[in-house]
Amino acid sequence: FGYSLLLLGQRLVAPYVPLYVERLSGPLQLATIVGLVAAGNGLASAIGSPVAGMLADRTGYRRVFATGALVAGVCLILASVASALLPFAIVYALTGIGFAACSSMLYTMLAAGLPATIRSSVLNLALAPLYLSGVAGSLVSAAILQVNGGDLAPLWVIGGVAVLLSLLPVSRLRG
Repeated sequence: FGYSLLLLGQRLVAPYVPLYVERLSGPLQLATIVGLVAAGNGLASAIGSPVAGMLADRTGYRRVFATGALVAGVCLILASVASALLPFAIVYALTGIGFAACSSMLYTMLAAGLPATIRSSVLNLALAPLYLSGVAGSLVSAAILQVNGGDLAPLWVIGGVAVLLSLLPVSRLRG
């Protein structure tokens, strides 16, 4: 359930990043700017994941998950009040670090608690929340935008709250 909340928070905003970037920067060079913002998030994720793994080996999986969820959740909420492109791009990159830490820690905690005989099957089934959260997040965000007249900022707040709520069920996992 924690993974579903985490990914729901991520998927609520993901389809609308280009629109949010356009709101902050205008239409000129939009494709390039969106690509740079997305690349910053991806690069931060690529750096954050192995660093999170090293930290988890020293401090524990749940602690790193909690830190990643706090970073991602708070940064999503901060993105809702970004008034310029650079602060938005920075907090969006930081969400990449947070999500990378959370995702890798959830899989690690899950794998650590499974017998080897069923580990592969269960870990592959664990991808189902990813796909279902993508569907749910997109539908929920579309409904919110329909009701609120297209204001994108609440999506970031709701996404951040969903990510922060993922701390509750994960706090009961071992690791």
